[in-house]
Amino acid sequence: MKKYFFVFVVFFSSFLAFSKNSDFDCYFGLGFGTTFSQTRFSVSDDSGSYAANMSGSSLDFLSFDLRLLEKNLPVAFMGQFSIGLYPYSHFEICGKDLESEFSDSALSKMSALLGLGYNFIIDEKFNIIVSGLFGLQALDFEGDFKSGNDESLEFKSNEFALGADVFAHYALTNRWGLFAALTATLCPGGTCKIDNKEKNTKPGSIFISPRLGASIHF
Repeated sequence: MKKYFFVFVVFFSSFLAFSKNSDFDCYFGLGFGTTFSQTRFSVSDDSGSYAANMSGSSLDFLSFDLRLLEKNLPVAFMGQFSIGLYPYSHFEICGKDLESEFSDSALSKMSALLGLGYNFIIDEKFNIIVSGLFGLQALDFEGDFKSGNDESLEFKSNEFALGADVFAHYALTNRWGLFAALTATLCPGGTCKIDNKEKNTKPGSIFISPRLGASIHF
Protein backbone atom coordinates (compact mmCIF):
# COMPACT_ATOMS: atom_id res chain seq x y z
CA MET A 1 0.00 0.00 0.00
CA LYS A 2 3.01 2.33 0.25
CA LYS A 3 2.88 3.10 -3.47
CA TYR A 4 -0.73 4.28 -3.18
CA PHE A 5 0.17 6.49 -0.24
CA PHE A 6 3.00 8.04 -2.26
CA VAL A 7 0.70 8.69 -5.23
CA PHE A 8 -1.85 10.39 -3.01
CA VAL A 9 0.78 12.53 -1.26
CA VAL A 10 1.81 13.79 -4.71
CA PHE A 11 -1.85 14.45 -5.53
CA PHE A 12 -2.44 16.38 -2.30
CA SER A 13 0.68 18.45 -2.90
CA SER A 14 -0.62 19.31 -6.37
CA PHE A 15 -3.99 20.24 -4.89
CA LEU A 16 -2.37 22.58 -2.36
CA ALA A 17 -0.22 24.20 -5.05
CA PHE A 18 -3.30 24.69 -7.23
CA SER A 19 -5.16 26.26 -4.31
CA LYS A 20 -2.85 29.27 -4.47
CA ASN A 21 -4.94 30.33 -7.46
CA SER A 22 -7.04 33.26 -6.17
CA ASP A 23 -10.21 31.77 -7.72
CA PHE A 24 -10.28 28.91 -5.18
CA ASP A 25 -10.58 28.40 -1.43
CA CYS A 26 -8.77 25.32 -0.10
CA TYR A 27 -9.86 23.38 3.00
CA PHE A 28 -7.54 20.70 4.36
CA GLY A 29 -9.01 18.37 6.98
CA LEU A 30 -7.44 15.84 9.31
CA GLY A 31 -9.77 13.45 11.10
CA PHE A 32 -10.69 9.95 12.17
CA GLY A 33 -13.63 7.62 11.60
CA THR A 34 -14.71 4.11 10.84
CA THR A 35 -15.54 2.05 7.75
CA PHE A 36 -18.25 -0.57 7.58
CA SER A 37 -17.44 -2.94 4.74
CA GLN A 38 -18.91 -5.97 3.03
CA THR A 39 -16.49 -7.38 0.49
CA ARG A 40 -17.80 -10.00 -1.93
CA PHE A 41 -15.74 -11.91 -4.46
CA SER A 42 -16.91 -14.59 -6.87
CA VAL A 43 -13.62 -16.40 -7.44
CA SER A 44 -12.73 -18.85 -10.19
CA ASP A 45 -9.48 -20.74 -10.69
CA ASP A 46 -8.25 -24.17 -11.79
CA SER A 47 -9.97 -25.83 -8.83
CA GLY A 48 -13.39 -24.36 -9.69
CA SER A 49 -15.54 -21.48 -8.50
CA TYR A 50 -16.30 -20.39 -4.95
CA ALA A 51 -17.17 -17.34 -2.83
CA ALA A 52 -14.59 -15.29 -0.95
CA ASN A 53 -16.37 -12.79 1.30
CA MET A 54 -15.21 -10.53 4.12
CA SER A 55 -17.16 -8.31 6.50
CA GLY A 56 -15.98 -6.07 9.33
CA SER A 57 -15.55 -2.52 10.64
CA SER A 58 -12.25 -0.68 10.54
CA LEU A 59 -10.92 2.08 12.78
CA ASP A 60 -9.69 4.77 10.38
CA PHE A 61 -7.01 6.37 12.53
CA LEU A 62 -5.68 8.57 9.73
CA SER A 63 -8.05 10.37 7.35
CA PHE A 64 -7.22 13.33 5.09
CA ASP A 65 -9.93 15.39 3.40
CA LEU A 66 -9.25 18.11 0.87
CA ARG A 67 -11.80 20.44 -0.74
CA LEU A 68 -11.16 23.10 -3.40
CA LEU A 69 -14.08 25.54 -3.61
CA GLU A 70 -14.57 27.80 -6.62
CA LYS A 71 -15.18 31.32 -5.28
CA ASN A 72 -17.48 32.46 -8.08
CA LEU A 73 -19.35 29.17 -8.70
CA PRO A 74 -20.87 26.55 -6.33
CA VAL A 75 -18.39 23.94 -7.58
CA ALA A 76 -16.07 21.88 -5.38
CA PHE A 77 -13.24 19.45 -6.13
CA MET A 78 -12.54 16.80 -3.50
CA GLY A 79 -9.81 14.39 -2.49
CA GLN A 80 -9.95 11.90 0.36
CA PHE A 81 -7.37 9.45 1.68
CA SER A 82 -7.64 7.17 4.72
CA ILE A 83 -5.85 4.26 6.38
CA GLY A 84 -7.51 1.95 8.89
CA LEU A 85 -7.18 -1.29 10.85
CA TYR A 86 -9.85 -3.92 11.51
CA PRO A 87 -9.94 -5.05 15.18
CA TYR A 88 -12.36 -7.83 14.16
CA SER A 89 -13.25 -9.37 10.80
CA HIS A 90 -15.18 -12.32 9.42
CA PHE A 91 -14.18 -14.29 6.33
CA GLU A 92 -16.15 -16.88 4.39
CA ILE A 93 -13.96 -18.70 1.90
CA CYS A 94 -14.72 -22.02 0.20
CA GLY A 95 -17.69 -22.44 2.51
CA LYS A 96 -15.58 -22.03 5.67
CA ASP A 97 -16.50 -19.45 8.31
CA LEU A 98 -13.30 -17.88 9.65
CA GLU A 99 -13.14 -15.18 12.32
CA SER A 100 -10.13 -13.08 13.22
CA GLU A 101 -9.29 -10.67 16.00
CA PHE A 102 -6.64 -7.98 16.16
CA SER A 103 -4.56 -10.09 18.57
CA ASP A 104 -3.89 -12.78 15.97
CA SER A 105 -4.15 -10.99 12.64
CA ALA A 106 -3.44 -7.79 10.77
CA LEU A 107 -6.12 -6.54 8.39
CA SER A 108 -5.53 -3.06 7.03
CA LYS A 109 -7.60 -0.92 4.70
CA MET A 110 -6.70 2.00 2.43
CA SER A 111 -8.93 4.24 0.34
CA ALA A 112 -7.92 6.94 -2.15
CA LEU A 113 -10.80 8.88 -3.72
CA LEU A 114 -11.32 11.89 -6.02
CA GLY A 115 -14.52 13.69 -6.89
CA LEU A 116 -16.46 16.70 -8.11
CA GLY A 117 -19.39 18.20 -6.22
CA TYR A 118 -21.82 21.02 -5.58
CA ASN A 119 -21.28 23.44 -2.71
CA PHE A 120 -24.47 24.35 -0.83
CA ILE A 121 -23.71 27.54 1.11
CA ILE A 122 -26.04 27.68 4.11
CA ASP A 123 -24.56 30.86 5.61
CA GLU A 124 -21.16 32.53 5.97
CA LYS A 125 -19.97 29.88 8.45
CA PHE A 126 -21.71 26.67 7.36
CA ASN A 127 -21.70 24.83 4.03
CA ILE A 128 -22.48 21.33 2.77
CA ILE A 129 -20.75 19.76 -0.23
CA VAL A 130 -22.31 16.81 -2.06
CA SER A 131 -19.91 15.03 -4.45
CA GLY A 132 -19.74 12.12 -6.83
CA LEU A 133 -16.43 10.28 -6.63
CA PHE A 134 -14.21 7.51 -7.93
CA GLY A 135 -11.00 5.90 -6.72
CA LEU A 136 -9.47 2.84 -5.11
CA GLN A 137 -10.32 0.65 -2.10
CA ALA A 138 -7.62 -1.78 -0.96
CA LEU A 139 -7.50 -4.49 1.74
CA ASP A 140 -4.45 -6.34 3.04
CA PHE A 141 -4.79 -9.27 5.48
CA GLU A 142 -2.29 -11.74 6.89
CA GLY A 143 -2.93 -13.79 10.00
CA ASP A 144 -4.50 -16.70 11.81
CA PHE A 145 -8.11 -17.41 12.70
CA LYS A 146 -9.95 -18.42 15.85
CA SER A 147 -12.01 -21.11 14.14
CA GLY A 148 -11.32 -24.23 16.17
CA ASN A 149 -8.64 -25.26 13.68
CA ASP A 150 -5.24 -23.90 12.76
CA GLU A 151 -6.30 -21.75 9.84
CA SER A 152 -4.15 -19.04 8.26
CA LEU A 153 -4.72 -16.80 5.29
CA GLU A 154 -3.08 -14.11 3.21
CA PHE A 155 -5.64 -11.95 1.40
CA LYS A 156 -5.10 -8.81 -0.70
CA SER A 157 -7.59 -6.93 -2.83
CA ASN A 158 -7.61 -3.79 -4.97
CA GLU A 159 -10.98 -2.58 -6.20
CA PHE A 160 -12.12 0.32 -8.36
CA ALA A 161 -14.70 2.36 -6.44
CA LEU A 162 -17.61 4.61 -7.44
CA GLY A 163 -19.75 6.47 -4.94
CA ALA A 164 -20.90 9.65 -3.25
CA ASP A 165 -19.71 11.88 -0.43
CA VAL A 166 -21.46 14.40 1.85
CA PHE A 167 -19.13 16.87 3.58
CA ALA A 168 -20.48 19.37 6.15
CA HIS A 169 -18.12 22.15 7.27
CA TYR A 170 -18.47 24.76 10.03
CA ALA A 171 -15.99 27.66 10.20
CA LEU A 172 -14.88 28.54 13.74
CA THR A 173 -12.62 31.32 12.44
CA ASN A 174 -11.37 32.49 9.07
CA ARG A 175 -8.62 29.87 9.34
CA TRP A 176 -9.95 26.95 11.42
CA GLY A 177 -13.08 24.82 11.26
CA LEU A 178 -14.74 21.49 12.03
CA PHE A 179 -16.19 18.96 9.59
CA ALA A 180 -18.31 15.82 9.47
CA ALA A 181 -18.40 13.60 6.39
CA LEU A 182 -20.01 10.43 5.10
CA THR A 183 -18.71 8.46 2.11
CA ALA A 184 -20.38 5.47 0.47
CA THR A 185 -18.73 3.50 -2.34
CA LEU A 186 -19.62 0.48 -4.46
CA CYS A 187 -16.82 -1.46 -6.14
CA PRO A 188 -17.81 -2.86 -9.57
CA GLY A 189 -14.43 -4.35 -10.44
CA GLY A 190 -10.98 -5.29 -9.20
CA THR A 191 -8.56 -8.07 -8.35
CA CYS A 192 -7.66 -10.12 -5.29
CA LYS A 193 -4.90 -12.46 -4.20
CA ILE A 194 -5.51 -15.36 -1.83
CA ASP A 195 -2.38 -16.97 -0.38
CA ASN A 196 -0.35 -15.03 -2.94
CA LYS A 197 -2.26 -16.51 -5.89
CA GLU A 198 -3.96 -14.15 -8.32
CA LYS A 199 -7.67 -14.90 -8.73
CA ASN A 200 -10.16 -14.02 -11.44
CA THR A 201 -12.92 -12.21 -9.62
CA LYS A 202 -16.27 -10.52 -9.98
CA PRO A 203 -16.23 -8.08 -7.07
CA GLY A 204 -19.28 -6.41 -5.55
CA SER A 205 -18.01 -4.73 -2.40
CA ILE A 206 -19.61 -1.94 -0.35
CA PHE A 207 -17.79 0.53 1.92
CA ILE A 208 -19.54 3.12 4.15
CA SER A 209 -17.27 5.58 6.00
CA PRO A 210 -18.42 8.25 8.51
CA ARG A 211 -15.71 10.53 9.93
CA LEU A 212 -15.11 13.69 11.99
CA GLY A 213 -12.24 16.12 12.07
CA ALA A 214 -10.76 19.60 12.10
CA SER A 215 -9.84 21.69 9.05
CA ILE A 216 -7.57 24.55 8.09
CA HIS A 217 -8.39 27.11 5.37
CA PHE A 218 -5.70 28.19 2.89
